[in-house]
Amino acid sequence: MSEGGGAKATGEAKPVGPRAPAASSGASPAAVPARSDKARTVVIARASPEVRERATQEMMTRLKERFLGENLEITSRPGVLARVRFPSTAVLPICTWLRDEGTFGHCAMVAGIDWRETREVLYHLWSDHFSAYIELTTRVPSSDPHLESVSSVWFGANWHEREVWEMLGIRFDHHPDLRHLLLMEGYKFNPLLKTFELHEPEELEVKARLGR
Repeated sequence: MSEGGGAKATGEAKPVGPRAPAASSGASPAAVPARSDKARTVVIARASPEVRERATQEMMTRLKERFLGENLEITSRPGVLARVRFPSTAVLPICTWLRDEGTFGHCAMVAGIDWRETREVLYHLWSDHFSAYIELTTRVPSSDPHLESVSSVWFGANWHEREVWEMLGIRFDHHPDLRHLLLMEGYKFNPLLKTFELHEPEELEVKARLGR
């Protein structure tokens, strides 16, 4: 020890980074130092419930005005800011507007429902600003079930649309890679259609599993 009580210099390099946890089971590990690189920091301004309610009403008003001729139906629904039903031909402009003007930067889900005569497509979009979802819905005729892909708006919709296509037969126009996601290549049937029936190989497999 030196006269001042400090540690004696040895010339050895000190270890860099967080220390290992103490040997005692009750001790907590040392805190990891803050990063010092140039990682980009994104600050998200989250709205209070009062501001969110007012902003939601304003956004819905702007949406109606922007797509006045599209016959939108906007209703309340538990768990989401609103439920917006729109004609299938307007899917791309409406989704683009909600991303750019409505702060819905993430497409969390694309799903489908078979109603026999029509097939419905549901979108759940997430806004960091509102900390909430909005639900979109549209229908296409079962005789010609297709609408425009939104993968150009949110790239993550790519995989959701592939699943809806293989399960319900709804084709997404201009999809960059519309192929099977969960089913094997070459499978010609849509398991979530109400008219779907097991075919011989599948039926035999189910019977074998059930011991029939």
